[in-house]
Amino acid sequence: MGNKHSRKLNDLALIKKKGRRKLKTDIICPICSEVYRAKINTYADFDYHFELHQENDPDSTAGAIKIPDDVIFPKAEAKILPIRRQIDYIRIPWNVAHLDIHVSREKILDDSLQQMMSLSQAELRSEFHIFFQGEISQDAGGLTKEWLGLLIKELFNEQIGLFRLSNSDDPRYLPSPHNECIEYYILTGIVIGKALLENIPLDCALCKPFLKHLLGQECSHHDLKFQDKDIYNSLRYMKKNTIQNIIFESFSVNYNNINYPITEDGDNILVTDDNKESYILLRTEYELYGSMYNAIESIKTGLYRLVPQEYISSLKAKYFDYMICGNPVINVKDWKFHTEYTGDYSPSHRVIVWFWDIVFSLSQKSLRDLLQFVTGTSRVPIDGFAGLRTLRGDPARFKIVSVEYYKNVLPRAHTCFNRFDLPIYPNKLSLKSALTTVLANHTLGFGMD
Repeated sequence: MGNKHSRKLNDLALIKKKGRRKLKTDIICPICSEVYRAKINTYADFDYHFELHQENDPDSTAGAIKIPDDVIFPKAEAKILPIRRQIDYIRIPWNVAHLDIHVSREKILDDSLQQMMSLSQAELRSEFHIFFQGEISQDAGGLTKEWLGLLIKELFNEQIGLFRLSNSDDPRYLPSPHNECIEYYILTGIVIGKALLENIPLDCALCKPFLKHLLGQECSHHDLKFQDKDIYNSLRYMKKNTIQNIIFESFSVNYNNINYPITEDGDNILVTDDNKESYILLRTEYELYGSMYNAIESIKTGLYRLVPQEYISSLKAKYFDYMICGNPVINVKDWKFHTEYTGDYSPSHRVIVWFWDIVFSLSQKSLRDLLQFVTGTSRVPIDGFAGLRTLRGDPARFKIVSVEYYKNVLPRAHTCFNRFDLPIYPNKLSLKSALTTVLANHTLGFGMD
């Protein structure tokens, strides 16, 4: 191992003693080209090595490199599991208390806001039974998953304006500046907390500095590059170069034609070579926190009503991201491997062979739509399809059940139990047509129980 990392040999030895799994194939570090050998090095070895690059040189390209999922997720599972156990302990099971929540699909945001804001901490931590107005169904977990997914989609709708996408190589969400919709931000925190409590992945990739705020951690000036790379690069240029007769700015920021001073009387203080260090610090603090103060603190208020800050404060932002969002990539091989069959179906049945042929051909977006239809969420748990469970924590692998075929019949999903009723179609074309119809209508609760 290179000299740069020799001081970490003892730490690596300790990690190896923890029984980490061996690499399946050789992996070459994309930063320094060091080779980690299959069946010799562990996933944790490589992950630890790569993190050193990020810690020692935050401005390196390390943050933009995509590391294979089978390297990331074993370590993520190990970090998340103890926290998961703590959260499970404070969740109130259905046989102790449960709460009926009645919402309209058309007014899901306002209906949910009105009810969530009136609930006590104990009520929020109890099991919800969701009822959509005008629909006859029993919620054993599937409708709760759908409700959370619909709510998060509404809250992060850019047309509403509560959140914006970061200006970065990996666009992610963070609160909009100077937005005073306090109750909606509290609701956002409650939704994230409820999803964590129920172990339901959400489709809302959050910006790294925003995640650090939710964890109660301080941001560094390097975190600004994950939020707005143009401002980050501009401030770096200002720091390393003279700005006399080049940059003409005051100690204030203009947003939507309103000036926000970043220090007292900032509108009347010009940035110079003498005071630029102070400006850079104040501008960075404003961008990362000051401009979103009310939103961030309100979201934390909602989140901490369900999940205490001390439970999550030691997590790194990337592990908290996995905890909230699960695995962003749907691995069809993993899905197929962890599927069960009942009735006339088996892995070799012609309809099942057709089904997986079609699924393997789908884009990631269509896979997310299909997963949403059959499980009630478009994200996979951090431990993959083996980790699918009911809302009450019981294992519930994806199950395909054979049902009778008749003309124009469509597949049906039971999202509470991850069960998929698949008619015995006479040919592959009929099956593909039916799946296409299902995917086109999945957002309407079509064919879901």
